[in-house]
Amino acid sequence: MNYKLIKNNKEQKDSRALSLLPVDPQWTLDEIIMSPQVREAVDDAIAFCKNQKQIVEDWELGRFLKGDGGCLGINMHGSPGTGKSITAEAIAKAIGRQIIMVKLSEMIDSLQGQTEKNLTELFDTAQEGKHIILFDEADSLLSKRSSGTNNADATNIIKSHLLNLMDRKNVIVIFTTNFFKNYDRAFVRRILFNIHFPDPTKEELTKLWEFHLTPKVPKDVSYKQIADMSEGLTGGDVKHLTLKICTRLSSNRINRLDEASMKSIIDEYKKSIKQNANQQHQEIEIVEQNKN
Repeated sequence: MNYKLIKNNKEQKDSRALSLLPVDPQWTLDEIIMSPQVREAVDDAIAFCKNQKQIVEDWELGRFLKGDGGCLGINMHGSPGTGKSITAEAIAKAIGRQIIMVKLSEMIDSLQGQTEKNLTELFDTAQEGKHIILFDEADSLLSKRSSGTNNADATNIIKSHLLNLMDRKNVIVIFTTNFFKNYDRAFVRRILFNIHFPDPTKEELTKLWEFHLTPKVPKDVSYKQIADMSEGLTGGDVKHLTLKICTRLSSNRINRLDEASMKSIIDEYKKSIKQNANQQHQEIEIVEQNKN
């Protein structure tokens, strides 16, 4: 089913169609490296989704679950690159549903009331087609409501409308966030499963490198050695590093991956992460100073 929204800019000089189509999930749980604790929590969420009618209706848990019909909310939180978004796809695949991937910025419209209409149409489409909604990078969406500015008031209206939709629509909604803090308690009450994705352990990093850097890649360094060099990195980092490594190998910038070349590439990557983090911190400080 096609789901299209028309998004206009302030001057209305230009308009473009925003197409949010349900897609087939690509990932399975068995392809994702995660701790046993995370896997158990994910399996619980899947079991509830699959057996919701029995649990809510037959066993009468609907007596205390909020809402008429009611949304099933799942929040997965942890550092960027820890596998939250692909796990959302794997949940959809395990349940046998398509998924609509949404970023809040794509839903917000400068026209008064249009964002609420966009959200309503999104939930209507998901309910009708039995699709899962994924709000990716939803920290700002789930944060506490604020006051004092026109922008804050507009954001609060959006949040209140979303809460209302979660009460009324029979839809599975997954949020991915980086930090489980400063959440609006109204959202917390409507989320049945909060799943923390920790940074990978050394053992998990070894498995991540085994998955990404296959034996066909020419190398004279063990996966354990690479994992030891990769402490503090995530699965997303491993993916980016694998692309960088294979690009350099294919262009003969390095002939074969050994311990020294691997360490050089990883150290270079870690340095760039630190520089980006410092720059973001400075930008945040400037924004805060301008507010004051």
